[in-house]
Amino acid sequence: AYNNLQDRANYRKWLINAAISDQMIPLKENLALQDVAILIKNEDGDLERANAYLTYSLNDALEYNNRLRILEIGKKLPAIATAYQETVLAKNKQLHLYLVTIVIIVIILIIAIAIIIEQKRKIRNRNVTLSTFNDQLKVFNKQLQETNRSREQYVNLFLNLCAGYIDKYNRMQLTVTSKVKAGQYNELQKLLQANSRPSEAELREVFFNFDTAFLRLYPDFIKNVNTLLQPDKAICPKSSELLNANLRILALIRMGITDSTKIATLLFYSQQTIFNRRTEMRNRAINRDSFEKEIMDICPIYPE
Repeated sequence: AYNNLQDRANYRKWLINAAISDQMIPLKENLALQDVAILIKNEDGDLERANAYLTYSLNDALEYNNRLRILEIGKKLPAIATAYQETVLAKNKQLHLYLVTIVIIVIILIIAIAIIIEQKRKIRNRNVTLSTFNDQLKVFNKQLQETNRSREQYVNLFLNLCAGYIDKYNRMQLTVTSKVKAGQYNELQKLLQANSRPSEAELREVFFNFDTAFLRLYPDFIKNVNTLLQPDKAICPKSSELLNANLRILALIRMGITDSTKIATLLFYSQQTIFNRRTEMRNRAINRDSFEKEIMDICPIYPE
């Protein structure tokens, strides 16, 4: 027994020296080593070393059949062995907890990696789709620019045509005024009769300009019209024509002019002629009732 820290330190020192001495002198008693095991168990809580020292002492006692030492060690060993086993179990439980935690973390990492890979794939697909959209947008913008240029050309074309008719109207007005002043009423009547409708040359110019402008906006118009007609009833203009009378009627319908009176006025035909031609073309169509509606839906200027 010891009463202060100094005594305890000395006791520990000499006890360890005694254990070392027992090992140097091969008596195999190991009594001091047993006390060292109890000491480090109680003071240091080092159950592993304590268990190792007692096991070592027990093996020596068994080897030399020292029953006294076997009994002594048998009394000391269970407490240390039980405590050591509990420590090992606690460490194993903690290790098992760490292992489960690591497995969970690995699973989470695998899921996270899978999500990241999937997101990258989606981003890559979106980039491809975006690139495709950009390419389509470039094509669309190019088509839009070409359409705008075409429209400017057609506006200039019809402005020139209107300017020609305005000039003709002004010259006609001057001629009428001069003949009225001169009292040339018979000549005035002949003049008015001669100019009651455009001349053949003027009509050809008007139709040529209309046909040219329309076919530039709708280059596949004739082909698309014929897909709506029965195979043996296709409309084919002559080699000297861009559009014939029937195709011009359908062209005006495609532009939204469906009133027969307006079509007759624009094409210089009678209303009955326009009605007859529209009826004839409906009879040639694959779907008679929806033919003119289908005409209005063909050849979009802008791609859908």
